[in-house]
Amino acid sequence: MPPIQSEDHFSVKGIATFHFFSYRGSYYRISANEMSSEKISRAEFLEAIVNRFPQESDASIHEQLTDSGSRHAPEPLEKEHPVAGMDLFVAQTCNLSCVYCYGQDGTYGDRGLMSEKTALQAIDWLIEASGPVKSLRINFFGGEPLLNFPLIKTVVPYALARAEKAEKKALFQITTNGTLLDDEIIRFFQQHEFKVLVSIDGPQDIHDRQRRFADGNGSFKAVTQHLDNLVKNVPETDAHAVILGDTDPDIVINALRKFGFRGISVLPASGSVFITEEDPGKNRDTASILKHMEDEAELWLNLTKKRAIKQLQQLQTYSQFTAAVKSLLQHRKNYHPCGAAIGLVAVSCSGDIYPCHRFVGQEKHRIGDLSGHELNRNEYLKSPVMTNEHCMKCYARYYCAGGCKQDNIISGGSLYQPSEDMCRLRRRQFELAAYIVSELDKDGKLFLEQEGIIPPKPCPLDF
Repeated sequence: MPPIQSEDHFSVKGIATFHFFSYRGSYYRISANEMSSEKISRAEFLEAIVNRFPQESDASIHEQLTDSGSRHAPEPLEKEHPVAGMDLFVAQTCNLSCVYCYGQDGTYGDRGLMSEKTALQAIDWLIEASGPVKSLRINFFGGEPLLNFPLIKTVVPYALARAEKAEKKALFQITTNGTLLDDEIIRFFQQHEFKVLVSIDGPQDIHDRQRRFADGNGSFKAVTQHLDNLVKNVPETDAHAVILGDTDPDIVINALRKFGFRGISVLPASGSVFITEEDPGKNRDTASILKHMEDEAELWLNLTKKRAIKQLQQLQTYSQFTAAVKSLLQHRKNYHPCGAAIGLVAVSCSGDIYPCHRFVGQEKHRIGDLSGHELNRNEYLKSPVMTNEHCMKCYARYYCAGGCKQDNIISGGSLYQPSEDMCRLRRRQFELAAYIVSELDKDGKLFLEQEGIIPPKPCPLDF
């Protein structure tokens, strides 16, 4: 059976176990079940197809591969799922009106500020719900959480005291648009060792076009006036940028690197979380990101072969490949795309509990409240890797793990039906990661791990 060819891309229909592709004149094989990849010759490529699939129908091939894949079904998660982290919506209101906001201008359908009573009750709830977990993550979220900074100043010492009494450790994060930063706030973050994520979309022209105040004025100057002080005094400060249309990710990344952020993440804009499931959103334009990924893959290879440690360390801070390369080098399998409703939850300003920040305000996805510890989350505990036919057939299933559930709802109306645009992005990302890993020799792979470019230990929030 001949391979399907699309430009320089090769694959075989119905494959659930192996994926063959060509890139820049060379041939590669991915083993989905083993989470490994290797470079093969054209002769090996053709021989593998002929010997593996001699004179067989598509249906027969699919049956073989599905049977093969079923032997590698994931172990079920344990019945107990202690909550290790919480997104605390201290403000469901915002001083910006970003053009792509998925949360109804930060209100999530219910504008308001969290009360002190609700916030402290949320901390008590987390201490109890965390069970044996010793390290707890509390992320102040919104809207714009710094609109309720007085509450944050109350919650942090309370959480520290409650955690210490329970022989646990409380760790703090905040996701902010950065417009309200001042010296007092930065000192507070420094004192309590906050991790800070600043939403900033690149150079001023792009940022001001996408992230505006309610009066239509851009917010770039307000965000950047305190960034030097923040990055200098709060070393764990990262940036998150959103790409719209055909914006070149390189322009965004290069602009943000100048500020000295520890890490930079770049993603295409998502639709509103309040779109009805009967009216799914439009696919995102990922063409510019796909092109950027190919350039970045070459950079990974060139810098690794040159053993350019400092440049690789810098690349790692914003690379889209770190997780994928790590998965292939360490043969790691993900059964869930994130910890939503498994080890992480979000608490709205009214005290309702949702699987994550993307679901806040949607009554259908409310899984509990602070009055009790029982969460109605069974629907969110399913792994799409071996339950969704679309994912079962995909060679990137153990890397992608089904994609963001809220993204899936926006694009197609279902928790477990991934959006095609993000599938396309993740599949290409995984292919290019396989290309990187397959082109490296043993010493090159060892170098990446020994120098800490690829973290040797699994992330505790992997699921």
